[in-house]
Amino acid sequence: GYLALPQLSAEQGGKSGNYILMDDVKALEWVIDNIEAFGGDPDNITVGGQSAGTMKSLSVAFTKSARGHVKRVINQSSLAWTRRHKTLQEAYADCAGYLRKLGIDPALPMDELRKIDAHRFLPAYDGMGVPGGLVADGDLVEDLYMADTMRKYGGELDFLAGTNLGETHMSPGKSGQPDFKTPEEFYAKARELLGGLYDEWGFEKLVPVTAENVERTSRYLASLGLYRTERMGGLSLNLMFGRQRAEKCPDKHTFNYMFTRVSPARECDKGTLRDPDLIMSWHSNELWYMFASLRDGTPPVRPWQGRDFELADQMSSYWANFIKTGDVNGAGLPLWPESRESGSFMELGDETRAVDGLGELGDLLRKYLEINGAIPEK
Repeated sequence: GYLALPQLSAEQGGKSGNYILMDDVKALEWVIDNIEAFGGDPDNITVGGQSAGTMKSLSVAFTKSARGHVKRVINQSSLAWTRRHKTLQEAYADCAGYLRKLGIDPALPMDELRKIDAHRFLPAYDGMGVPGGLVADGDLVEDLYMADTMRKYGGELDFLAGTNLGETHMSPGKSGQPDFKTPEEFYAKARELLGGLYDEWGFEKLVPVTAENVERTSRYLASLGLYRTERMGGLSLNLMFGRQRAEKCPDKHTFNYMFTRVSPARECDKGTLRDPDLIMSWHSNELWYMFASLRDGTPPVRPWQGRDFELADQMSSYWANFIKTGDVNGAGLPLWPESRESGSFMELGDETRAVDGLGELGDLLRKYLEINGAIPEK
Protein backbone atom coordinates (compact mmCIF):
# COMPACT_ATOMS: atom_id res chain seq x y z
CA GLY A 1 0.00 0.00 0.00
CA TYR A 2 3.00 2.34 0.29
CA LEU A 3 5.20 1.18 -2.58
CA ALA A 4 6.86 4.11 -4.33
CA LEU A 5 9.17 3.65 -7.30
CA PRO A 6 10.25 5.93 -10.17
CA GLN A 7 8.74 3.42 -12.60
CA LEU A 8 5.34 3.72 -10.91
CA SER A 9 5.58 7.50 -10.84
CA ALA A 10 6.34 7.56 -14.55
CA GLU A 11 2.97 5.86 -15.13
CA GLN A 12 1.04 7.96 -12.64
CA GLY A 13 1.68 11.62 -13.23
CA GLY A 14 4.96 11.81 -11.33
CA LYS A 15 3.64 10.30 -8.06
CA SER A 16 3.54 6.91 -6.38
CA GLY A 17 2.91 5.51 -2.93
CA ASN A 18 -0.18 6.50 -0.88
CA TYR A 19 -2.19 3.62 -2.34
CA ILE A 20 -3.46 2.70 1.10
CA LEU A 21 -4.80 6.23 1.51
CA MET A 22 -6.41 6.06 -1.93
CA ASP A 23 -8.30 2.98 -0.75
CA ASP A 24 -9.38 4.81 2.41
CA VAL A 25 -10.60 7.78 0.39
CA LYS A 26 -12.59 5.47 -1.89
CA ALA A 27 -14.22 3.97 1.20
CA LEU A 28 -15.09 7.45 2.45
CA GLU A 29 -16.53 8.43 -0.93
CA TRP A 30 -18.69 5.29 -0.88
CA VAL A 31 -20.00 6.28 2.55
CA ILE A 32 -20.76 9.80 1.35
CA ASP A 33 -22.65 8.42 -1.64
CA ASN A 34 -24.58 5.74 0.24
CA ILE A 35 -24.96 6.71 3.90
CA GLU A 36 -28.42 8.23 3.41
CA ALA A 37 -29.74 4.81 2.44
CA PHE A 38 -28.80 3.63 5.93
CA GLY A 39 -30.37 6.61 7.68
CA GLY A 40 -27.12 8.55 7.94
CA ASP A 41 -26.06 12.08 7.07
CA PRO A 42 -23.37 12.50 4.38
CA ASP A 43 -22.49 15.88 5.89
CA ASN A 44 -21.96 14.54 9.42
CA ILE A 45 -19.27 11.85 9.16
CA THR A 46 -16.66 10.84 11.74
CA VAL A 47 -13.44 9.07 10.81
CA GLY A 48 -11.30 7.34 13.40
CA GLY A 49 -8.38 5.05 13.91
CA GLN A 50 -6.22 3.37 16.52
CA SER A 51 -2.42 3.17 16.58
CA ALA A 52 -1.22 3.33 12.94
CA GLY A 53 -4.84 4.01 12.02
CA THR A 54 -4.60 7.46 13.56
CA MET A 55 -2.37 8.71 10.77
CA LYS A 56 -4.65 7.21 8.15
CA SER A 57 -7.85 8.57 9.67
CA LEU A 58 -6.46 12.06 10.12
CA SER A 59 -5.04 12.02 6.59
CA VAL A 60 -8.42 10.94 5.21
CA ALA A 61 -10.13 13.76 7.12
CA PHE A 62 -7.86 16.31 5.41
CA THR A 63 -8.41 15.14 1.83
CA LYS A 64 -10.47 17.09 -0.67
CA SER A 65 -13.11 14.35 -0.65
CA ALA A 66 -13.69 14.83 3.09
CA ARG A 67 -14.25 18.56 3.12
CA GLY A 68 -17.77 19.51 4.01
CA HIS A 69 -18.56 15.90 4.91
CA VAL A 70 -16.18 14.83 7.70
CA LYS A 71 -16.91 16.75 10.89
CA ARG A 72 -15.02 14.76 13.53
CA VAL A 73 -11.88 12.69 14.11
CA ILE A 74 -11.18 10.00 16.72
CA ASN A 75 -7.51 9.15 17.30
CA GLN A 76 -6.74 6.42 19.83
CA SER A 77 -3.13 5.83 20.94
CA SER A 78 -1.48 8.52 18.84
CA LEU A 79 -2.96 11.86 17.95
CA ALA A 80 -0.89 11.90 14.72
CA TRP A 81 -0.80 15.68 15.03
CA THR A 82 2.99 15.92 15.06
CA ARG A 83 3.96 13.38 12.41
CA ARG A 84 6.21 14.02 9.44
CA HIS A 85 5.42 12.33 6.15
CA LYS A 86 8.03 11.13 3.66
CA THR A 87 9.27 12.95 0.63
CA LEU A 88 8.96 11.03 -2.63
CA GLN A 89 12.74 10.58 -2.77
CA GLU A 90 12.78 9.17 0.76
CA ALA A 91 10.04 6.74 -0.17
CA TYR A 92 11.95 5.69 -3.30
CA ALA A 93 15.03 4.91 -1.19
CA ASP A 94 13.10 2.94 1.43
CA CYS A 95 11.22 0.87 -1.12
CA ALA A 96 14.30 0.19 -3.26
CA GLY A 97 16.19 -0.97 -0.18
CA TYR A 98 13.36 -3.29 0.78
CA LEU A 99 13.19 -4.85 -2.67
CA ARG A 100 16.94 -5.46 -2.60
CA LYS A 101 16.56 -7.31 0.72
CA LEU A 102 14.01 -9.52 -1.02
CA GLY A 103 16.45 -10.20 -3.85
CA ILE A 104 14.46 -8.11 -6.33
CA ASP A 105 16.12 -5.52 -8.54
CA PRO A 106 14.23 -2.26 -7.84
CA ALA A 107 15.19 -0.94 -11.29
CA LEU A 108 13.24 -3.64 -13.14
CA PRO A 109 10.63 -2.31 -15.58
CA MET A 110 7.07 -2.36 -14.27
CA ASP A 111 5.98 -5.15 -16.61
CA GLU A 112 8.72 -7.37 -15.11
CA LEU A 113 7.85 -6.40 -11.54
CA ARG A 114 4.19 -7.18 -12.16
CA LYS A 115 5.07 -10.73 -13.26
CA ILE A 116 6.55 -11.53 -9.83
CA ASP A 117 4.37 -13.59 -7.50
CA ALA A 118 2.80 -11.39 -4.85
CA HIS A 119 4.15 -13.59 -2.05
CA ARG A 120 7.69 -12.52 -2.95
CA PHE A 121 6.89 -9.05 -1.65
CA LEU A 122 6.06 -10.22 1.87
CA PRO A 123 8.67 -9.74 4.62
CA ALA A 124 11.51 -12.19 4.20
CA TYR A 125 12.11 -12.64 7.94
CA ASP A 126 10.75 -11.53 11.30
CA GLY A 127 11.49 -7.91 12.04
CA MET A 128 11.86 -6.96 8.37
CA GLY A 129 9.06 -4.46 8.09
CA VAL A 130 7.34 -3.58 4.86
CA PRO A 131 7.99 0.07 3.93
CA GLY A 132 5.33 2.35 5.39
CA GLY A 133 4.51 6.01 5.66
CA LEU A 134 2.51 8.35 3.47
CA VAL A 135 4.23 10.49 0.87
CA ALA A 136 3.82 14.26 0.80
CA ASP A 137 2.79 14.46 -2.85
CA GLY A 138 1.21 17.92 -2.70
CA ASP A 139 -2.13 16.48 -3.72
CA LEU A 140 -3.55 13.63 -1.66
CA VAL A 141 -1.10 14.55 1.14
CA GLU A 142 -0.58 18.28 0.82
CA ASP A 143 2.17 19.00 3.36
CA LEU A 144 5.30 17.33 4.63
CA TYR A 145 4.27 18.00 8.23
CA MET A 146 0.86 17.00 9.54
CA ALA A 147 0.84 20.09 11.78
CA ASP A 148 0.84 22.33 8.71
CA THR A 149 -2.22 20.57 7.31
CA MET A 150 -3.81 20.71 10.76
CA ARG A 151 -3.43 24.50 10.79
CA LYS A 152 -5.22 24.70 7.43
CA TYR A 153 -8.14 22.36 8.04
CA GLY A 154 -8.15 21.17 11.66
CA GLY A 155 -10.14 24.15 12.87
CA GLU A 156 -13.20 22.74 11.12
CA LEU A 157 -13.16 19.45 13.05
CA ASP A 158 -13.97 18.11 16.51
CA PHE A 159 -11.43 15.75 18.11
CA LEU A 160 -11.48 12.86 20.57
CA ALA A 161 -8.07 11.40 21.45
CA GLY A 162 -6.36 9.42 24.16
CA THR A 163 -3.71 7.01 25.33
CA ASN A 164 -3.49 3.86 27.45
CA LEU A 165 -1.60 3.32 30.71
CA GLY A 166 0.98 0.67 29.90
CA GLU A 167 1.09 0.74 26.11
CA THR A 168 4.57 2.23 25.96
CA HIS A 169 7.80 2.15 27.92
CA MET A 170 10.43 4.66 29.02
CA SER A 171 12.97 2.15 27.70
CA PRO A 172 11.91 0.96 24.21
CA GLY A 173 11.99 -2.60 22.99
CA LYS A 174 10.90 -4.36 26.17
CA SER A 175 7.35 -5.36 25.37
CA GLY A 176 5.98 -7.70 28.02
CA GLN A 177 8.92 -7.21 30.34
CA PRO A 178 9.41 -4.76 33.22
CA ASP A 179 11.36 -1.62 32.38
CA PHE A 180 13.00 -1.26 35.77
CA LYS A 181 13.48 -3.45 38.82
CA THR A 182 14.84 -0.77 41.13
CA PRO A 183 14.26 2.96 41.76
CA GLU A 184 17.91 3.55 40.86
CA GLU A 185 17.40 2.17 37.35
CA PHE A 186 14.29 4.29 36.92
CA TYR A 187 15.94 7.51 38.06
CA ALA A 188 18.98 6.90 35.85
CA LYS A 189 16.74 6.61 32.79
CA ALA A 190 14.69 9.65 33.79
CA ARG A 191 17.89 11.69 34.16
CA GLU A 192 19.01 10.54 30.72
CA LEU A 193 15.71 11.64 29.17
CA LEU A 194 15.22 14.91 31.07
CA GLY A 195 18.81 16.18 31.05
CA GLY A 196 19.12 19.44 32.96
CA LEU A 197 15.39 19.46 33.76
CA TYR A 198 15.96 16.53 36.13
CA ASP A 199 17.73 18.56 38.82
CA GLU A 200 16.06 21.84 37.93
CA TRP A 201 12.63 20.43 38.76
CA GLY A 202 13.75 18.22 41.66
CA PHE A 203 12.51 15.12 39.86
CA GLU A 204 13.19 12.65 42.67
CA LYS A 205 11.00 14.64 45.06
CA LEU A 206 8.38 15.28 42.41
CA VAL A 207 8.14 11.58 41.48
CA PRO A 208 8.96 9.34 44.48
CA VAL A 209 9.19 5.64 43.68
CA THR A 210 9.73 2.41 45.57
CA ALA A 211 10.68 -1.07 44.44
CA GLU A 212 6.98 -1.96 44.64
CA ASN A 213 5.65 0.82 42.41
CA VAL A 214 8.62 1.56 40.15
CA GLU A 215 7.25 -0.33 37.13
CA ARG A 216 3.77 1.15 37.26
CA THR A 217 5.21 4.64 37.80
CA SER A 218 7.55 4.30 34.84
CA ARG A 219 4.75 3.11 32.57
CA TYR A 220 2.54 5.96 33.80
CA LEU A 221 5.20 8.55 32.96
CA ALA A 222 5.78 6.97 29.56
CA SER A 223 2.04 7.18 28.89
CA LEU A 224 2.21 10.86 29.82
CA GLY A 225 5.02 11.41 27.31
CA LEU A 226 8.37 10.81 29.05
CA TYR A 227 10.01 8.65 26.40
CA ARG A 228 10.73 8.82 22.66
CA THR A 229 8.97 11.99 21.66
CA GLU A 230 8.95 11.25 17.92
CA ARG A 231 6.27 8.59 18.30
CA MET A 232 2.96 8.62 20.15
CA GLY A 233 3.85 11.55 22.41
CA GLY A 234 1.50 10.50 25.18
CA LEU A 235 -1.19 12.33 27.08
CA SER A 236 0.88 15.49 27.63
CA LEU A 237 1.13 16.10 23.91
CA ASN A 238 -2.61 15.59 23.57
CA LEU A 239 -3.24 18.14 26.33
CA MET A 240 -1.03 20.65 24.52
CA PHE A 241 -3.15 20.03 21.44
CA GLY A 242 -6.24 20.86 23.51
CA ARG A 243 -4.70 24.13 24.72
CA GLN A 244 -3.81 25.22 21.20
CA ARG A 245 -7.27 24.30 19.97
CA ALA A 246 -8.90 26.32 22.75
CA GLU A 247 -7.02 29.38 21.49
CA LYS A 248 -7.33 28.81 17.75
CA CYS A 249 -10.80 27.30 17.41
CA PRO A 250 -12.68 27.68 20.71
CA ASP A 251 -16.01 26.82 19.10
CA LYS A 252 -14.87 23.27 18.29
CA HIS A 253 -14.80 20.34 20.70
CA THR A 254 -11.61 18.65 21.91
CA PHE A 255 -11.76 15.74 24.36
CA ASN A 256 -8.81 13.79 25.78
CA TYR A 257 -8.69 10.62 27.85
CA MET A 258 -6.33 8.19 29.55
CA PHE A 259 -7.51 4.60 29.62
CA THR A 260 -6.26 2.93 32.82
CA ARG A 261 -8.48 -0.13 33.27
CA VAL A 262 -6.40 -3.29 33.67
CA SER A 263 -8.52 -6.09 32.24
CA PRO A 264 -8.89 -9.14 34.50
CA ALA A 265 -6.89 -12.26 33.70
CA ARG A 266 -6.92 -15.93 34.62
CA GLU A 267 -4.49 -17.46 37.11
CA CYS A 268 -2.76 -19.29 34.26
CA ASP A 269 -1.95 -15.92 32.68
CA LYS A 270 0.30 -14.89 35.58
CA GLY A 271 3.91 -14.66 34.48
CA THR A 272 3.01 -14.81 30.80
CA LEU A 273 2.66 -12.04 28.23
CA ARG A 274 -1.01 -11.83 29.30
CA ASP A 275 -0.08 -11.04 32.90
CA PRO A 276 -1.92 -7.79 33.80
CA ASP A 277 0.93 -6.77 36.10
CA LEU A 278 3.21 -6.73 33.06
CA ILE A 279 0.98 -5.42 30.26
CA MET A 280 -1.28 -3.15 32.33
CA SER A 281 -3.67 -1.28 30.00
CA TRP A 282 -1.92 -2.52 26.90
CA HIS A 283 -1.90 -1.16 23.38
CA SER A 284 -5.43 -1.70 21.92
CA ASN A 285 -6.88 -2.83 25.29
CA GLU A 286 -9.49 -0.06 25.11
CA LEU A 287 -11.06 -1.41 21.91
CA TRP A 288 -13.10 -4.04 23.76
CA TYR A 289 -14.65 -1.26 25.81
CA MET A 290 -15.26 1.47 23.24
CA PHE A 291 -16.87 -1.07 20.90
CA ALA A 292 -18.70 -2.69 23.87
CA SER A 293 -17.63 -6.06 22.49
CA LEU A 294 -17.14 -7.78 25.85
CA ARG A 295 -19.00 -11.06 26.02
CA ASP A 296 -20.55 -12.65 29.08
CA GLY A 297 -20.92 -15.98 27.36
CA THR A 298 -19.01 -19.25 27.16
CA PRO A 299 -16.12 -19.06 27.12
CA PRO A 300 -15.47 -15.38 27.85
CA VAL A 301 -12.29 -13.86 26.42
CA ARG A 302 -11.46 -12.71 29.94
CA PRO A 303 -13.07 -13.28 33.35
CA TRP A 304 -14.92 -9.99 33.03
CA GLN A 305 -16.17 -8.21 36.13
CA GLY A 306 -19.11 -5.89 36.65
CA ARG A 307 -16.89 -2.83 36.29
CA ASP A 308 -15.75 -3.96 32.86
CA PHE A 309 -19.31 -4.07 31.55
CA GLU A 310 -20.12 -0.73 33.19
CA LEU A 311 -17.06 0.92 31.65
CA ALA A 312 -17.83 -0.57 28.24
CA ASP A 313 -21.34 0.86 28.42
CA GLN A 314 -20.00 4.29 29.37
CA MET A 315 -17.25 4.40 26.75
CA SER A 316 -19.40 3.17 23.88
CA SER A 317 -21.98 5.80 24.85
CA TYR A 318 -19.37 8.58 24.97
CA TRP A 319 -18.06 7.57 21.55
CA ALA A 320 -21.54 7.35 20.05
CA ASN A 321 -22.46 10.77 21.42
CA PHE A 322 -19.30 12.27 19.96
CA ILE A 323 -19.94 10.73 16.56
CA LYS A 324 -23.47 12.09 16.53
CA THR A 325 -22.97 15.61 17.92
CA GLY A 326 -19.28 16.31 18.54
CA ASP A 327 -19.89 16.28 22.31
CA VAL A 328 -19.17 13.09 24.26
CA ASN A 329 -21.51 14.02 27.10
CA GLY A 330 -25.04 12.76 27.53
CA ALA A 331 -27.68 11.69 30.00
CA GLY A 332 -26.54 9.29 32.72
CA LEU A 333 -22.82 9.70 32.03
CA PRO A 334 -20.19 11.31 34.29
CA LEU A 335 -19.37 14.77 32.93
CA TRP A 336 -16.33 14.76 30.65
CA PRO A 337 -14.74 18.24 30.50
CA GLU A 338 -13.28 19.57 27.29
CA SER A 339 -9.51 19.71 27.01
CA ARG A 340 -8.68 23.39 27.15
CA GLU A 341 -6.24 25.69 28.98
CA SER A 342 -6.49 23.69 32.22
CA GLY A 343 -5.43 20.46 30.51
CA SER A 344 -8.50 18.54 31.64
CA PHE A 345 -9.01 14.94 30.59
CA MET A 346 -11.07 11.89 31.51
CA GLU A 347 -9.62 8.86 33.26
CA LEU A 348 -11.36 5.72 32.06
CA GLY A 349 -10.43 2.97 34.50
CA ASP A 350 -11.53 1.47 37.79
CA GLU A 351 -13.60 4.62 38.02
CA THR A 352 -14.62 7.16 35.41
CA ARG A 353 -13.44 10.53 36.64
CA ALA A 354 -12.52 13.93 35.27
CA VAL A 355 -8.97 15.10 36.00
CA ASP A 356 -8.16 18.81 35.99
CA GLY A 357 -4.64 18.75 34.56
CA LEU A 358 -1.41 17.12 35.68
CA GLY A 359 -0.14 19.85 37.97
CA GLU A 360 3.60 20.40 38.39
CA LEU A 361 4.43 17.10 36.70
CA GLY A 362 2.42 18.20 33.69
CA ASP A 363 4.37 21.48 33.56
CA LEU A 364 7.65 19.55 33.60
CA LEU A 365 6.58 17.22 30.81
CA ARG A 366 5.33 20.11 28.71
CA LYS A 367 8.76 21.73 29.06
CA TYR A 368 10.39 18.43 28.14
CA LEU A 369 8.28 18.16 25.00
CA GLU A 370 8.98 21.76 24.05
CA ILE A 371 12.75 21.33 24.42
CA ASN A 372 12.66 18.19 22.29
CA GLY A 373 10.72 19.94 19.54
CA ALA A 374 7.72 17.65 19.94
CA ILE A 375 5.15 20.45 20.04
CA PRO A 376 4.43 22.13 16.68
CA GLU A 377 4.17 25.88 16.49
CA LYS A 378 0.67 27.31 16.75
